[in-house]
Amino acid sequence: MNKIIKLTAVIGLTASSIAVADNNRLLSSANVTMPPSSYFSSEEYNRGTNPVADPGFEGGSPNSAWDEFSTNFGSPICDEGLCGNGGTASGPNSGTFWAWLGGIADSEVASVSQSVTFPNGSADLTFMLNVPACDSADDFMSVQIDGNEVFRIQGDDATCGTDAYTMKTVDVSAFSDGGAHTILFTSEFFATNGAVTNFMLDDIAIEGVVPVELMNFSVE
Repeated sequence: MNKIIKLTAVIGLTASSIAVADNNRLLSSANVTMPPSSYFSSEEYNRGTNPVADPGFEGGSPNSAWDEFSTNFGSPICDEGLCGNGGTASGPNSGTFWAWLGGIADSEVASVSQSVTFPNGSADLTFMLNVPACDSADDFMSVQIDGNEVFRIQGDDATCGTDAYTMKTVDVSAFSDGGAHTILFTSEFFATNGAVTNFMLDDIAIEGVVPVELMNFSVE
């Protein structure tokens, strides 16, 4: 006999063998395409592949994926051998390299930018950020897409001085049209009180969110 069951269809599934129970009787097994068990819930998504090239800056500097700028250092992309860690425990969130925006008790402008092909549908921009030291609210880091600001953090943020990375998530669905868009992480520092502000940036991703559809599978 045939049993029609509802399963969740997810991009990139693997084949596995299942058996269906009917009236406490085990029916014959069949090979079907099954999602991981974690996908069986009321809200299902496939987030796909990160389109950001070198999301953790592991290409170092000069970097083939990122446009880099710093008025005092030439580039904000660092490893500890090149930049130290500013007397903090942070350094990179993962890997060896990260982008260190700030780091000097003087006027400083720094940025990294990249053209990225966004997915279709809705999308989130995520990145890991640490603010181990700050001088004043005048200092800031801004995230822009095609010149439109989607995120800003200032030097008086409540997370300042914690010396720990946290994930920031920004809804960028307004730009998720399958086209190329420029992502810019830019910062400006003024040393208003004669101290240093540090914005440590690492592990940038764009996650396209595609609702998963239900479909019928026939199991012998």
